[in-house]
Amino acid sequence: MISYYEFRRLLASILREGSSINESCSHMKIVIAIPTFNRCEKLKRSIESIDKQIIPNGVELSLAISNSASTDSTQKFLRELSAHRSNTFLFNQQTDWTGGNYGYLENIIPEQADWVWYMGDDDYFPENTSIAGICEFLIKNDSDQELVFVHACQAKRSHQSGQIFKNDVLSLCNEFGYIEMLGWISSIVMRAQPFKNALRNIDRRVQRARTEPKLGNSQSAFFHSSYFLEEIFNKKGAFIDLPFVEPQDKSMTQETRQRWQNENMGERYIYVVDDLLRLKNTGIPLKNLKQSFFKYHRYHLWDRFVIHQLSTLEAFGRGDKTDLVAVSMQRFTKNWERIIEIISFIGDTATQKHLNLQFEIAIGLCNLFIEKNFDHMVKELIMRQIELHSVEIYDFNINQACH
Repeated sequence: MISYYEFRRLLASILREGSSINESCSHMKIVIAIPTFNRCEKLKRSIESIDKQIIPNGVELSLAISNSASTDSTQKFLRELSAHRSNTFLFNQQTDWTGGNYGYLENIIPEQADWVWYMGDDDYFPENTSIAGICEFLIKNDSDQELVFVHACQAKRSHQSGQIFKNDVLSLCNEFGYIEMLGWISSIVMRAQPFKNALRNIDRRVQRARTEPKLGNSQSAFFHSSYFLEEIFNKKGAFIDLPFVEPQDKSMTQETRQRWQNENMGERYIYVVDDLLRLKNTGIPLKNLKQSFFKYHRYHLWDRFVIHQLSTLEAFGRGDKTDLVAVSMQRFTKNWERIIEIISFIGDTATQKHLNLQFEIAIGLCNLFIEKNFDHMVKELIMRQIELHSVEIYDFNINQACH
């Protein structure tokens, strides 16, 4: 991990001046906004990492925490926390629904807030310089009212280069990846008003899906990203390649895997295409996009989509009759239609041709597998396609180029 002194050196370098983190600066109010649900111990660690932060002079830090449905000890912990803190704003009540508390969170963010740092309850700040580093950058750029967004890089995905990239937010997504920039909430730092506007629309979308069964939920796995992009796509943003924030779990836990399966997240990745079509229909210029817009960790979103489709059919062919497989098979054809729509967003004709070939081969194998009554030899071809789509073409770091 980068040292405190190296962090300051790199930060001073990107800001092009050697001022101390603790020097006096313009007054600024920043809120750490945390939605939480049944992860009390992780929430405690997250708040502990916040309390260890170096806060620059002139910066006022507060917490906004929304707990609308936890059944563990979260409610009691938050009552005790707020009893001896003046900088904490809470929604801490039991409601009749566990499907989202975005609206409650939006309502408790103070009106006078300048910036909001969205934070997952199971993430934390690995160094005590994270908030100071972001604040130093924001203060340096305070006169630029067009700046509305900063991507605070995940520590294990940073080259620790100190490089800074500024552009409109859509261009940052096109260069580094849409889900890479706006998918993981703990990397999202936004001016308060556009953040609250987006959160309000996110909550409206959640409310529309409230009556849907979990396996029939029509929201994409990253539906929130589309509302953030809709709000700020043409505004200026920045990506700083320094290690600011990190998940507490080094890898996905069994509990998380089970929750994602229960909520059909694998299929709901494909619904990202619905989000993009919605944005395109509002007039946002989602055309002539680069491959990198669809970057997802080490490969492309379309690889994940195709893998899901092939894996679902393979499971169905070997007799898997679980509800998860059954409902995915009901939407199998529609999901292929979604995947094919990706081609309409791509600008490069060579990439369009490549994707057409990939998708036609995969769909053809699916049809053959069904026609041949799930023949073992066709299954081997399908498994080979899964292997090929699993080949990594990117580094895990966000700031990098395709091999």
